[in-house]
Amino acid sequence: MAHSKEVGLLSRLRARLFGSPEQRERSAQLRKADAEALAYHHGERDREENQESQPPSDEAIKICCLWVVEFYGPSQLQNLLDGFARLGWDKRKFDYRDSATEFVLKVRKENGTGAWMGLDAIYSPDYPRRSWMDGITWELPNGVEFAIPNLHQVMPSVTAVSLQFVFDDATAGCFQEILNETYETNMRKVGARARQYVTPPTQKAERIEEARQSLRSRCQYWFERNLPGVFCTASHPHSFPACEFVTLSKGLPFTDSEKPRHDYLEILGLDRTWDAWVCQDIPPIKLGWRTLRLWRDEYLLLAVNEGEVAAWGAQHPGSATDGRTLALSQLGLERWLVRWSLRALFSHYGSSVIALRDQALRASSTGVLSRSLRNTQNSLIKLRPDIVAVVEDIESLKEWGGLLRTSEHKCETLNPHGSTKELLQVVLDRVHDEAQRLAMAVRTITDDLLTSVNLRLQRAIAFYTLATLFLALVAAGFQVFGSCAGTPKNAAPDAPTRNGSR
Repeated sequence: MAHSKEVGLLSRLRARLFGSPEQRERSAQLRKADAEALAYHHGERDREENQESQPPSDEAIKICCLWVVEFYGPSQLQNLLDGFARLGWDKRKFDYRDSATEFVLKVRKENGTGAWMGLDAIYSPDYPRRSWMDGITWELPNGVEFAIPNLHQVMPSVTAVSLQFVFDDATAGCFQEILNETYETNMRKVGARARQYVTPPTQKAERIEEARQSLRSRCQYWFERNLPGVFCTASHPHSFPACEFVTLSKGLPFTDSEKPRHDYLEILGLDRTWDAWVCQDIPPIKLGWRTLRLWRDEYLLLAVNEGEVAAWGAQHPGSATDGRTLALSQLGLERWLVRWSLRALFSHYGSSVIALRDQALRASSTGVLSRSLRNTQNSLIKLRPDIVAVVEDIESLKEWGGLLRTSEHKCETLNPHGSTKELLQVVLDRVHDEAQRLAMAVRTITDDLLTSVNLRLQRAIAFYTLATLFLALVAAGFQVFGSCAGTPKNAAPDAPTRNGSR
């Protein structure tokens, strides 16, 4: 009997550690099937997919620069002025030209919009500057040679700083380096039984997205350290609006021509005309409104073909004849980009209001005058002035089309079946709609908070009233009990008087 109990205990222990015989058999079958599938991919199939996803030998892919935009509302104005003082932009460089601080204070006081100002270029300490180059030397993200900042008064209550980070040669070629690498199909477990086979093109696409996210994170971190604004001071993380500029020596971006199934243009997001536009003034510049699949962050992608840029430059004397020079030319692209970035600003405000709404709902179920409810009120008090000011600016600018008039470039859709509207008009239409929803959401959450606070106060008043009455009754009871307890139980009666009375 003891021997059978030990055998049963060992069997249960072995089954718990290694599984039952049926489970071990099933695991062995799965491992065999996985090995056969990987062996099938690792042969000719992987070689074909690596070749299809590699650019031609005469192709040169460069990410020249990355624009990043940060906004400053009424609550972040002091952060902006402190950043100017930190970078030395609070002082005049020339007597006839305002400093950045003077410019911002002047245009905000005048309720201006559309005004912009170029700031001193920022050079990395390792960048070989020439004696004739103006600017300041400051620490820049890794891989960035210099940055070109511009100051924009987008709306009376909103200032924006756009920074064009220009990459060195090694960083500029990171996309092509990833595309030229050779990968093997690997397997990822999805749940207990499902398997996902990750092919070489998929791995390259993920590596490209990781590289894009890394470049954006570096540039965003520079704002956090030097010029923190709306996105930097947000209570929840939010990606900055960004735009990258990619040049191709052979490939034609944003065309619907026949290509291999895993073409390198598809991996880069440059393969289709869906959500793609062409600049009317500079036709070589094509742009796509894209979303990072891993992080769900929207960004703008500008791309040019070097041959088309050279042909356009030959027809326009004095214009750039190569992609990098075109990207660095003062074409006013950053002013267009800042207006495109307004949608990210309203998306951030919308996310903040939703977070406050959820926080208020959680706070309403807690105790009387809870700390979470007070924190929600304080957050709303801080956020409400910025939102109200921005919504009012949008409504006033919509009446006379101020945001459209202050943009120099127009973009037509490349997809004949897509929207017939100009791209910036599409963006601003969405901004106007989001502004109305945002105003309604702020009013709703304000009313809900006030109602919740009033109910809490009424309950608190009722509770304190009952508590006061209870304490008064208890105190009265103690007084009666004390007066009764003050008379001795065995006290002798008063002595009688002569006439018999007491």
